[in-house]
Amino acid sequence: MIRRTRPLRTVALLLFTLFLAAAEPAPTPRATFSVNSPGDVGDGDAGDGLCDTGPPGEPTGVCTLRAAIDEANALPDADVITFSVGTDRTTIPTFGYVVTQPLTIDGTSHPGWEPYGPPVVELTSDGTPGTGLSIFGSDVVVDGLAITGFSQYGIRISGNRVQIRGSHVGITSEGLVLGNGASGIYVDGAVETEIGHEVGAEGVPANVISGNGGDGIELWDAQDAVVKRNFIGVDRTATTAVPNDGHGVNVNGGIGNRIGGEGPGEPPPFAWYAANVISGNGKDGVIIQGDADETIVVENRIGTGDSDDVAIGNTDDGVSLVNVSGSLVGQLPPWGG
Repeated sequence: MIRRTRPLRTVALLLFTLFLAAAEPAPTPRATFSVNSPGDVGDGDAGDGLCDTGPPGEPTGVCTLRAAIDEANALPDADVITFSVGTDRTTIPTFGYVVTQPLTIDGTSHPGWEPYGPPVVELTSDGTPGTGLSIFGSDVVVDGLAITGFSQYGIRISGNRVQIRGSHVGITSEGLVLGNGASGIYVDGAVETEIGHEVGAEGVPANVISGNGGDGIELWDAQDAVVKRNFIGVDRTATTAVPNDGHGVNVNGGIGNRIGGEGPGEPPPFAWYAANVISGNGKDGVIIQGDADETIVVENRIGTGDSDDVAIGNTDDGVSLVNVSGSLVGQLPPWGG
């Protein structure tokens, strides 16, 4: 005999399910904080969802980048920071910032930014020793910033799935050299870091990572990092040397990191869209060392400008391999090969 569920029991189960759904709190909406001041005062009540430097209950209407990051760090969701500080380039003197939660910092939102143009929002040291931007949170995007003059790193990345695009590190928004004291970008054991932009990104210029006291980019025990479409050791036109004192790119340990073009099977033009210019640096263009495994260095311009008719040599080797295994240096197999 087939036993059928009673209609009343079915209705009761449905009502109970609806009750549970109604009892669950709705997800917190993604917040956007608009920076309107070049100051460096923190948020007065971090976590209240309002970017404001005033004390609790006394809003001032002033939202600094530090206050916006304070709010974003206090909230669990992937928030967005935009900029509207006047109508031209803005410089924010600071002792540095720390990001601990998912976040997009969008310097391209500032009035005056133009597609393929340089950053118009610049973070520069106020003289206090430290790193410009320390990223400990995962799923962070930094877009269209200049980061200059800090005594340590321009950017330090420890969180996973961090992307840096359209930015200057060691070069001001006006193209002047104001290097950071250590490496421009230091990746410390992070997974799936992307320094550069995706192939064909509309309006996104290359990162310019030049003039720094250490390496341009230092990957320390990183995994599956991608470094593509960056100008490293040259100016934003890739015609003049602006040396990083160390290597252009230093891969020290780690596994599965890629410097340059897209993966096998991509048609050749697309690989060049992702090519780095790694030239003019004080040591090697690229060094792979420290038991690094499965590093790929392909489809780059090393020792030239953005075209082959401009020679901008690195001081030492173009590419140096020291105690590594399973690495590929050269060109990718032909399309479809």
